[in-house]
Amino acid sequence: MENTNAYVQDHKLSDVLMNAPTYDAVLVGDSYVLEFANYSFRKLLKSGEELIAKPFESITFQWPLDIVSVLKKVAFYDEAIEEEIVFNSKIKGKALCIKFIFHPYKNDLGKTIGVVMHGVDFTDEHHKRKELEANAQRLDHLLTNLPGGVYRFNVNDPWNFVFMSIGVAEISGYDLDELEADFVWKNIIHPDDQMALNDALEEISSGQSSNYTLNYRIKTKEGNYTWLSDRGQSISDKKGNTFIEGFIADITDRKLSEEIEKKNQFLFQTYAEAMPQMAFVADAVGDIIYYNQRWYDYVKNTENTEGWGWKDKPIHHPDDLERTVETWQRALSSGESYEIEYRLRRYDGAYRWHLGRAEPVRNEEGKIEMWLGTNTDIHNQKLIEEELRVINHRFDLISKATKDVIWDWDLQNDRLWWNDAMTDVFGYEYNDTISELSWWEQRVHPDDFPRISFTFKELLEAKATSWMMEYRFKRSDGSYAEILDRAYIQYNSEGRALRIIGSMIDITSSKEIEKALRDSEEHFRTLADNISQLAWITDESGDITWYNRRWYDYTGTTLEQVKGWGWKRCHHPEHVDRVANKISESFAKGVVWEDTFPLKGRDGSYRWFLSRAVPIRDEEGKVKHWFGTNTDITDLRDAEEALRKSEEYNRLLLESSPDCIKALDFDGTLQSINKQGLKMLELDSFDIIKGKNWIHFWDGEDRKKVQEAVDGAIKGNISHFQGFKATVKGTPKWWDILIAPVYDGKGKVEALTAVSRDITKLKQLEQQKDEFISVASHELKTPVTSIKGSIEIIETLLEDKAYDMIGRFVGKASTHVDKLLGLINDLLDVSRIQSGKLEYHFSEFTVAEIVEDCVEQMIHQSKGHQVIIKGDFNQVIIGDKVRLEQVVCNLLTNAIKYSPNKKEVIVEAKDLADAVEISVIDHGIGIPAEQMEHIFDRFFRVEQAYHDFQGVGLGLYISSEIIARHQSQLQVESKEGEGSRFYFKLAKA
Repeated sequence: MENTNAYVQDHKLSDVLMNAPTYDAVLVGDSYVLEFANYSFRKLLKSGEELIAKPFESITFQWPLDIVSVLKKVAFYDEAIEEEIVFNSKIKGKALCIKFIFHPYKNDLGKTIGVVMHGVDFTDEHHKRKELEANAQRLDHLLTNLPGGVYRFNVNDPWNFVFMSIGVAEISGYDLDELEADFVWKNIIHPDDQMALNDALEEISSGQSSNYTLNYRIKTKEGNYTWLSDRGQSISDKKGNTFIEGFIADITDRKLSEEIEKKNQFLFQTYAEAMPQMAFVADAVGDIIYYNQRWYDYVKNTENTEGWGWKDKPIHHPDDLERTVETWQRALSSGESYEIEYRLRRYDGAYRWHLGRAEPVRNEEGKIEMWLGTNTDIHNQKLIEEELRVINHRFDLISKATKDVIWDWDLQNDRLWWNDAMTDVFGYEYNDTISELSWWEQRVHPDDFPRISFTFKELLEAKATSWMMEYRFKRSDGSYAEILDRAYIQYNSEGRALRIIGSMIDITSSKEIEKALRDSEEHFRTLADNISQLAWITDESGDITWYNRRWYDYTGTTLEQVKGWGWKRCHHPEHVDRVANKISESFAKGVVWEDTFPLKGRDGSYRWFLSRAVPIRDEEGKVKHWFGTNTDITDLRDAEEALRKSEEYNRLLLESSPDCIKALDFDGTLQSINKQGLKMLELDSFDIIKGKNWIHFWDGEDRKKVQEAVDGAIKGNISHFQGFKATVKGTPKWWDILIAPVYDGKGKVEALTAVSRDITKLKQLEQQKDEFISVASHELKTPVTSIKGSIEIIETLLEDKAYDMIGRFVGKASTHVDKLLGLINDLLDVSRIQSGKLEYHFSEFTVAEIVEDCVEQMIHQSKGHQVIIKGDFNQVIIGDKVRLEQVVCNLLTNAIKYSPNKKEVIVEAKDLADAVEISVIDHGIGIPAEQMEHIFDRFFRVEQAYHDFQGVGLGLYISSEIIARHQSQLQVESKEGEGSRFYFKLAKA
């Protein structure tokens, strides 16, 4: 019975072992014969009963480790060994993991005769442990790469960190070991911010709050203050200890942006109050919500001018009010710029002309939010324009009143102007040909022209101011007239001749008289009495013996009174001695005498005469007589004086003007500029830009405006516009420009004038507003918003311990940070370029050094494109290596970006003897021909690319400026739909 019970118990134990969920087996002998294996063990080996009594090594099964070696170790050391084995088989998608314990199998005598294998399934535990290890690694990676830091400290021991991530050290600049000391973080918090932090911790300690969100400053190890955003949360462990876990992020840039916004608002008000114009701000519907102080100073005791109140006050001139309101309403309806000239009543009752302008300010959606406007005083400009009109009219009347032929030679343009007397005296009709200098030269007698040309050259070299000469001039009928030509030469402040103004007097009759005198004195006397000049004859010593009738008619004297040297009684006391001395000297030398002086008429008034005397010699050359004439030139002198005063007055007006005033010819070539203009353009001398085309000084749309204004002025129209152009020294300036025609005496446009007023300060205010809204609020806001969103999601995931999802959002945040840094660097480069502060460091290096890194970087960023290298890249060049690499990277980035459907981009280096030409070629979307000229403009983007590709249009602008500083030019060849080739040349070393 006892044996039976033992058998039953053994049998039950065997059933239990066979069906146990563990993996059990017994191996005996040196060959480790399988004596026992339960069902789980057999299922593991995927075999049946036939395994029993077989040596272990004969069993066909692929163990992940050498089991026989383990068995031998157990037998040798006679002690148990534990092994964790991971099998290839899967259970519910997870690899099977079994923890085996290998025990020595002993007989009744205690001798080891085999090994007992006992295995337990720990698949779930194994995989959970591996998952925890992976999560720990991800968490560590996240904390290392977060753009911020994570910390933990006991609420009763503030800032004595029990944990901190590497981000805390990176933000503060201290090592983690240094931050473990509790005094470090306390000491680096800004004194002004410590109270707020202490209050927040006190609220958590007292149970009033469970979290805090604070912004405060810390002093980094380098000594600079950095703004932090700190979000802390209280948690408690199982022991009841309260800890603060928090996340800090560097928000210095955000604080800086907020400070910039405050400064911009302050600058707007400061500029508005400092600007010389009366400034105003209106809302979207036209209600004026702000005037600067200059408006209130101008209207003074006139109140309630805000909103639309101004139109009901006695401010605008009654004749201007209706059209002002209509123009303002039209601008509000259309959203276009507002501009009008009107008269505004000053507080003392005087009306002054003003130029009213307003520009709309739009938000990101293009909706008008407000209007910025100014009223600029142009009253003096209006007066100058009226004065110029009166002066030109007066000169026209003077030129018509005299019988002499008056001419004006513009030396800058080599053009001649004649008054109407040219037709009356010489029979020539006025046309374009007559204005050419060659026309006059061809009509001067060939024998006289060399003498005139030589004399002119001598006068200009000597800086003489007047000229007089007799020569023969061909009439329209082909005959020659004897001419007395007198001129006044005008110079600029630098001593350069600008123009010569003169008059031609037909003295043919006088010459004929001189000739007739030689033939017949009687005939001469008859002629002499009938000429228009006063005439007289002296003996060989200079005593006058005869006067013609015109002398007596004019002076009212008799021969007895004026014979000999009695003529001096008719001379002006201030001139008589000078005249007597000069004529005496000519008599003594026997040379022609010529002088200009006033003579008293019979009515006691004086008139100016040009007097001339020539010696009459006998056959032996001895002087027998002197024949003289006095030609009345009073009208001519008056005309010349009026003309001179007009020219002087015009010059004074130009030089006293606060504006830059330029004279242009019809194709826009600069002919002159006033002193103030040179100062405004930062020019030391007009020679720097003289003869250059003013239109070509402008760029883009401004050049088009200037060209249209010049074309309009040629047709007699006055144009007004604004444009941007830097000075010769690179100072950026905005200009308010008026281009108007200049008329000759016949009402024909003969030249152009351009008046430029510096409005840079006003435009800087407008530009700062526009650029800040368009660039900062759009391009900067997008990545910042994305970064902020990613961080908030990460914080939520941390709270939820969803560590496996954090990496994706960290990557997104990092990508947007790179985009943000790229945009900020581009904007900084643009700012440095505009201010001339972009630094360059020139050295010698090979082309490969600026190309290879860029190519490698592009290949990693865009694996779908192939960059092909052509040419010799070992050529040595001179330049700024960093800046040139920036250019190549930008061109490669663009080539890849704008050729999404083409996989090949080419970089080529071509040897040009003394230079190397570097090209980047793609087969992408190309550039429309009409947009090519703007491709290197700041913020310009091709219309198609604007909608399909991201960017702000700074890369090519910066690149072109960098290449320009290398004495070269970034150029482009492109065809829409076929691709583009950007290239530039660099000097070899």
